[in-house]
Amino acid sequence: MKRTLAFLMTALFLTMLLIGCGTTTTEAGKTTPLPTSPSGKSTVPTDTAGTTPETQGETVDFKGEDVRLALLTGSTGLGASKLISDSKKNETVNRYTIDLTGDPTEVIAGLKTGKYDLAALPVNVAAKLYNMPDVEVQVVALNTLGVLYVLENETETVQSVADLKEKTIYTTGEGATPQYILEYLLKENGLKAGEDYTKNTLYAERAIESPVIKTPAKTDAFENAGKHELSWDFSDKKQMEDFTVYEGAWYVDPENRRLVGLGTGDWTTGLTINAGIFDNYELTYKIYSHGSGSWAGSLLNKNAWKDNHDDGGYLFYTNGGGNMVYFAQGGGVSGAQLDEDGYMTVKIRVYGTDDNKRITVDLGGGKKATYVIGKDTATDMRSGFVSFVAGNCVAYFRDISIRELNADGGYAE
Repeated sequence: MKRTLAFLMTALFLTMLLIGCGTTTTEAGKTTPLPTSPSGKSTVPTDTAGTTPETQGETVDFKGEDVRLALLTGSTGLGASKLISDSKKNETVNRYTIDLTGDPTEVIAGLKTGKYDLAALPVNVAAKLYNMPDVEVQVVALNTLGVLYVLENETETVQSVADLKEKTIYTTGEGATPQYILEYLLKENGLKAGEDYTKNTLYAERAIESPVIKTPAKTDAFENAGKHELSWDFSDKKQMEDFTVYEGAWYVDPENRRLVGLGTGDWTTGLTINAGIFDNYELTYKIYSHGSGSWAGSLLNKNAWKDNHDDGGYLFYTNGGGNMVYFAQGGGVSGAQLDEDGYMTVKIRVYGTDDNKRITVDLGGGKKATYVIGKDTATDMRSGFVSFVAGNCVAYFRDISIRELNADGGYAE
């Protein structure tokens, strides 16, 4: 029988300081390209704070830059404590605007969109960001020691990693650097989870960053809501509680009144409306996506709230330029007019009886397409969950509403 022995593993997260690459700001407010290495990656000049650089015998008076810095609260941003203090006292060479947040998705989005010039992130998050498409970042420094400790509640019984066999290990940092380092070390010492040791996660039930209030219901959405229409203007971060993320990073940006999706290079990034299953309904929203090879849109009538388009449902997406494509067929609607902010307005109506149900996609100005479910569609799902999706881009959604319809297409009252 395995002995149960409690351990606590703690770690200072290795933290990367990242710089957004591509341009730098001059004193006159103009932007100039950063120099690039032979590999094509932007390079960052060596920090010369506190020294007077000399170029061909001439003294250069470096007056500093305006730098927008994002830091995560807790140990990740701890290394910048002196910088924050010195900046407040105007004792730094550069002039820093510093944002503190507990949500890494906001920092990632800020680097991708150019809101931040520098950011401190855990190394695993930084590595994922570095490999995202259309993101130019460079590592400037590792600012913590990366020390890993194993603490035992018995005396001198563990002298090596191999001694953890038949023990129960309690860990912190699930999904982050401590977990990955621990699992690597155990594997390298021939220990298999569930066979040679038992691993439990401390605080596993505590949602520290973005708590999910509830997961999508499996019953009728409008009955659950007690009304015929649901809408979101994204003026409040709390509206995120009406959705559940099943892949990728999503957040509400109340300053710009939009839902933001950070799409990876695959087609699985999305979140689902919590209210429940929709039958006859009209879905409207505004959408904007950018990035090479970008796509974003809505996935309708899913059997399960975590499903992606490969599992079923009807995926309608835009890849920019005022079009809406039905994924299963490759065709769709094009030629839509965009508003002054570059958003396209989409209206999708799903209604009818079981033997005659249709989906109508309307982009305004007579740009419309209709699909009869079971005849013009690849699948035969007449109701289900509704999700919003993004891939290979940063996608913005505004003014989402979903309204109940009767079988004849009229509004329910």
